[in-house]
Amino acid sequence: MRKKQAAILLTVAAAFLLAGCAVGPSADRNGEVLLGQGTALIARMQALSDEEAYLEWMLSSTQEMQEAVDQITAGDYQTPLAVFSIGVPQQAVDMMLEGQEEISETVRQELGRRFFASAPMQLTAKGGAYRLAVSSALTVQESFVFKGLEQARMYLYLYGGDWSAAVFYQPGQDGAVTASASFLYDPQLREISTLEELERWKGQIDWLAGGAVEQIA
Repeated sequence: MRKKQAAILLTVAAAFLLAGCAVGPSADRNGEVLLGQGTALIARMQALSDEEAYLEWMLSSTQEMQEAVDQITAGDYQTPLAVFSIGVPQQAVDMMLEGQEEISETVRQELGRRFFASAPMQLTAKGGAYRLAVSSALTVQESFVFKGLEQARMYLYLYGGDWSAAVFYQPGQDGAVTASASFLYDPQLREISTLEELERWKGQIDWLAGGAVEQIA
């Protein structure tokens, strides 16, 4: 256990060093800046999954939850098999707000952002409330400065297992970016490694309709 915890901590440290080196530029070369930030956050989540004291505070002690935690802890999140970037699903947002002309543009944008950010939770919830509880307990956030992000994006990290990771990036003022990472449960993603396969998967999910997809790694 100590050796495993040490390995996870080294992964966290390395990920943050890589992410820290990437912060600051005005253009994201092939998604490297956001990719590095997401990698660091995912390492933090896995480290939390192996902290018994933290889990005792955050989760009820049930067999189902423990099995979900064990499955996440046993995963290898150092090198994803593929990483995809998904843009704002404007088509889905427009469908959700259809007929609501009285809603102001400011409110529409805020609802759309929250709708998009909730996609990982909605997917995980399909796998059971206990998996959603575990994912929520392990969710982490970070803020950093990066002037190359104009619209919200979600990076999807795939590892060939039932659990993937999603990182939602929201741009703010003066180059500030807020990133929120969570583990995402969807066994269908274990079979996906190409852009075409990801597009087919996304096509089955109404709340991601209209979001442009790009393969980052």
